[in-house]
Amino acid sequence: MATPKINGTLLPVRTKLSTRYDAAKGFTTTQEFESAGDNLSGLALTASRNGYDFSLDANARKSRLVMTTTGAAAGFGGDTATSTWQLFTNDYQKDIRESPAAIALGPVVIAKIDAAVQMIQLVRNEGVDEDPLLDGLAQTYADFTNPTTGLFKPFTDERLLLDLILHGVTSFETTFYSARASINLPFLFAGEVPGVSPDSLMADLIKDIPIDGPNDGTLFRWGWRRIGTGRTFSGNNRTEISLEWRLGSWPPILYSDITALPV
Repeated sequence: MATPKINGTLLPVRTKLSTRYDAAKGFTTTQEFESAGDNLSGLALTASRNGYDFSLDANARKSRLVMTTTGAAAGFGGDTATSTWQLFTNDYQKDIRESPAAIALGPVVIAKIDAAVQMIQLVRNEGVDEDPLLDGLAQTYADFTNPTTGLFKPFTDERLLLDLILHGVTSFETTFYSARASINLPFLFAGEVPGVSPDSLMADLIKDIPIDGPNDGTLFRWGWRRIGTGRTFSGNNRTEISLEWRLGSWPPILYSDITALPV
């Protein structure tokens, strides 16, 4: 087979430099190289070692290499860090005794409700007349809810909770909120990692979330707590740093980092 005749330089020649900007992902820079003959393998190996994405079309006549990395090319203002915010919701079940109405009644009233439920169910199951030990001690539902002498007067929260528990309602549904801020950094980013704070729309959405737990400021305070930081990195892809917060009622004596907004 005859040796191919090569016209042009055997050295890599950059034929194209392009930069793409995405508001969420920042800059991406693509470089294209050509050479006469199969002479781009060394540059491809360098791209691989540096973690760049690349494609190589090599043959004895003409070769072409395209490699891509995150970050801006010279003259485009340098590397930038971008951030995005996400707000998540999940529904879950909590004990009815943890509802705002039950907490407002206080532990003493809740204990009385629990005791009344046990006594009423015991009387219903055993019957006062059938068990002499309960005679003069047990109270029926009618005794507990008598409008004049009963412990649980009509139309009160304690009466409503008593009725719900007796009807088998032991839990209530509530919404769990969490927020995540993702900071996107270019490959080999050398600047200072920026702080994050919600934009005005996200801040308004967060402020509109109703208080769904105790918030007396002493035992409990309603707000956000930072629960962790994660980092995702692969090859020349951008580094993503994720910060997460959770919304709830927290005891200030145990947690000093409760904030009105995720910061």
